[in-house]
Amino acid sequence: MPPRRSRSARPAKPSQQRLFSISQLEEQRAAVSEVLRAISNSPDELQPIFDTIIQSATSLCRANYGNLRLAEAEGFRLAAEVSYPSSASERWRQPIFNIPHGPLARVAARKSPLHIPDLAVENDYLKIPAVADLVKLGGIRTMLIEFATTGATAISTRHDK
Repeated sequence: MPPRRSRSARPAKPSQQRLFSISQLEEQRAAVSEVLRAISNSPDELQPIFDTIIQSATSLCRANYGNLRLAEAEGFRLAAEVSYPSSASERWRQPIFNIPHGPLARVAARKSPLHIPDLAVENDYLKIPAVADLVKLGGIRTMLIEFATTGATAISTRHDK
């Protein structure tokens, strides 16, 4: 006879898991639809498309902040941002962002995503004034940066005390 599973070890009800999955799929489809609509409505203008992409990514990930940067020879150019706090450093908002040992450089070199669970304990990154300002002034702690051949998208969450 197989051993009996205790009630506390049971996973969530399959119907709850399905509802959660369906809800996630609906959110993803809505985000894709918004981006496609922006592309359709702005065939000659990229800014509305960039704005929609970063707004959708930030919303889907339930993040507080987001930015989309395009890779250029000099560094990463800010193309769009969502909700960065006014207390965040102007260094972070500079048009061209090029910090050789920063998170964006790391993502570009590895060509893979980077998840930083807590920026406040990343001593190497805290030595970078723009990152230190995000943590100290903006309260940003968790960051996810996704690489693309044309640039990178970063989304961040704030940890309130």
